[in-house]
Amino acid sequence: MRVATSADHVFAREFFTLSERSALPKVPACAVCNSQKSVLEHYLTTVLPLGGRHDSASEMLSSYVPRRLSKNLPLHRQLYDGRISVASTANGASEQALAFPIEHTKLEEYFALIAKGLAWYHWKVLLGNDDVIQVTFLTHAGERYFEKNLLNVSAFQVVRGELGGRTITYEGRQGFGCPQVTVWRIEMYGGLEVIADATSLSTKARSIGILTGPRSS
Repeated sequence: MRVATSADHVFAREFFTLSERSALPKVPACAVCNSQKSVLEHYLTTVLPLGGRHDSASEMLSSYVPRRLSKNLPLHRQLYDGRISVASTANGASEQALAFPIEHTKLEEYFALIAKGLAWYHWKVLLGNDDVIQVTFLTHAGERYFEKNLLNVSAFQVVRGELGGRTITYEGRQGFGCPQVTVWRIEMYGGLEVIADATSLSTKARSIGILTGPRSS
């Protein structure tokens, strides 16, 4: 167990425009976790806004992303070379949109840290090495399963959050009997789409589901 040495925003301020950064949740963090999270955030705060569908998406793309890409030319080249055209939906209509490659493992690592931060921020629950954190990208079918079997069951505590004018929304539930058992659903940038297979819309995910709990002995 490491000692916290600083306070850290659960969601990095750079995910938001300057006008959206007030009252963001903060938690204590040790130097190791803070450093690990910072590396992931440098990558994700540059890549994720490219798929924004929220109200301030245009501002993020025009005022923030170009500056970040200019500081990381290898990432800029990787995104440019890896871009593809995929089918997308907006306001119920089908259209073509650009998709960019993303390292899914970094998303999974990051949202595992997010679950730790949210559990402490809302319930003072410390998730440690003896706990399992499972991150899942929820397809349409996955959303239905998650809603029916995990978010609509009775819970000891329930929280909902909207950050930066719904730039990021989340809901969480804590199980009875064991405080480390939590369920989270997080949506970023108005339903940012993550696609595992560009040829199949059934692999498209617009939210992240997270389960935490003690490791089985």
